[in-house]
Amino acid sequence: MLRKAIPMIIPEDLEESIEFYRDVLGFVVAGRDEGVVELRSGQLTVWLHGEDAIEDEDYREEVKSYKRGVGQNVCFEVDDVDKYYERVVEKGGAPVEQEPEDKPWGIRRFTVRDPDGFHLQFFSFV
Repeated sequence: MLRKAIPMIIPEDLEESIEFYRDVLGFVVAGRDEGVVELRSGQLTVWLHGEDAIEDEDYREEVKSYKRGVGQNVCFEVDDVDKYYERVVEKGGAPVEQEPEDKPWGIRRFTVRDPDGFHLQFFSFV
């Protein structure tokens, strides 16, 4: 049985991404080892994996050759999407792709991009 999924994001600049997820989005650095950083916020966990720490050389070269963020969309449930949106905008540094809006399937959401272009959606059920 599957128990949980942890998004692993491979940024071009690990330190820049740590600052973004910590300072703009409010994650806390929970651990760091050999180019892998564990970030947490509430029950959520995200791993940032430095490309130099990728052990498989072929995969590392493949990652370096592709544009980051293409086809990636990570969704995070938050308690109050409008309050969280205000926090993110106040902190700055997160290009807003979509301002908060209600969707017919019962959520309210907004979307930003991280420094590598990964689409991050934040939502609350309405």
